[in-house]
Amino acid sequence: MSPEVVGVGACLADCLNVFPGLPELDTKNPVGPWSLQGGGPVGTALVTLARLGVSTAMVGKVGDDLFGSFARSEFLRERVDVSHVIVEPGRTSPLAVILIDEFTGKRTILYSLGTLTPIQPEEIPRELITGAKVLHLEGFQKEGELYAAKLAREAGVTVVYDADQGRPGTEDLLPYVDILIAAREFAEQYTGSPAEQALDQLFKLGFKLAAVTLGDRGCLCQTSEGQFHVPAFQVKVVDTTGAGDVFHGAFIYGLLKGWEPRKIAEFASAVAAIKCQALGGRQGIPTLEQALKFLRERDKA
Repeated sequence: MSPEVVGVGACLADCLNVFPGLPELDTKNPVGPWSLQGGGPVGTALVTLARLGVSTAMVGKVGDDLFGSFARSEFLRERVDVSHVIVEPGRTSPLAVILIDEFTGKRTILYSLGTLTPIQPEEIPRELITGAKVLHLEGFQKEGELYAAKLAREAGVTVVYDADQGRPGTEDLLPYVDILIAAREFAEQYTGSPAEQALDQLFKLGFKLAAVTLGDRGCLCQTSEGQFHVPAFQVKVVDTTGAGDVFHGAFIYGLLKGWEPRKIAEFASAVAAIKCQALGGRQGIPTLEQALKFLRERDKA
């Protein structure tokens, strides 16, 4: 049986460290809590879906190194299908070192893309894509993701795109996207307009639904019936790493359930808020029961 959601993207490890402030050069500094977790926009969205009870599969690459093995094992631990994650001998895997401010939960990310080759169209599993209900993309794998999106469009599979930042090939991919969820930075840079106007311009490109995430200000969504704002839930923030990725996963969950857009956005905001109360992009991802309890306590269920 095919998984409900298939993702194509980067498989990486996140090394997270909490600091009382960014260190000065040429000094030695103790860190607070630290953690090593799996990362990546699509990967973390798939883990979110898996915790919510949805069957998922990852399409990507790792090297035959320590961090590649770790990234793959993290998917397995979360019951994400990795049978189409390719291991490239002699290549190094992507890695992110994330420095988190202990007072605000905001972070600075240092990263290496590694030496993996990009996913090519011939490496995309056709039957896996066409048998899914949703294809989730992030834009890192230009040719491979475009091919996957075309397969999905032909098969009537919903394509969701995490537009975190502009990348080569974005304009080629957008015509095959059904649901666009963009970071504010992408939306404003791509259109040259403030968030509200940017969302309207993006929606007019032909998406069924478009959204712009605004961090601690919540999110904006637009459908054919108009635009609306969903505020963020107020929680004690430990770390914002992966909040947008978790939002995407929870948003896709709502799409699968056929919920109306406002309910989807509120649910996604709740799941992301819960995540922010723990260190790292994945540690704090709730189960469905935990998410619904959070919403009931705020009279949103």
